[in-house]
Amino acid sequence: MPVMPIHRWLFSKIKMVAGREEFLVHEMTSRFGADPGKLAEEALSKYAPPAGDLQLEKEAQEMSIHNWLYSQIAAAETREGAAVKAFEEKLGDAGIQAMREIYRNHGRNAAEALREGPAGSNPAGVQEAFGLLQNCFLDGMPCDQVVEVAEASGNRIEWHHADCLHLEHWKEAGVSGKTMCSLLGEWLQGFAAGLNPGIVHQRKAAIVNGSQACIDVYEQAS
Repeated sequence: MPVMPIHRWLFSKIKMVAGREEFLVHEMTSRFGADPGKLAEEALSKYAPPAGDLQLEKEAQEMSIHNWLYSQIAAAETREGAAVKAFEEKLGDAGIQAMREIYRNHGRNAAEALREGPAGSNPAGVQEAFGLLQNCFLDGMPCDQVVEVAEASGNRIEWHHADCLHLEHWKEAGVSGKTMCSLLGEWLQGFAAGLNPGIVHQRKAAIVNGSQACIDVYEQAS
């Protein structure tokens, strides 16, 4: 079976999570020294390293591509959660505050890599920003279809998640769902700012806080 475009699209989002984990460990080690970094590396050593494109091709040939991609989602999100947990336990509130900034920076970097033209040019509108987000932000398998756009206008888009597909992987890593949800919110804000500094992200509700659904908004500041 050849690798289909949808497989490559999903795998690129999985690699985004793996890259974010690597960025997190590098940045936190640079800021806080070798000891916290070593703890994170020890936590990550319990899990298989991220797969590469050659493995994607191999799994497609063996007809196990769907299950393999699902396993890679679980692995990437569990590894990321394990790294966050290690830093949180070692550094406490100082670590959380640093990770918030690092997640924003990674989101901004991801967006800027997508933007056409020099920095500061061609700012995206909220609809375009949301469309680009769907090509970067990992939200389970395509068949899961957990994202629903509830409102879309010229300067505002609101989307809902009926289920949190990340939670089981965060639980496997032993990290707080509230911590991870907060950090991903920072990433979403950084991503929007990287496309257009005038777009603001707001999380109006979250399943980890007891709500029935997650509700997120991108809005163009007036």
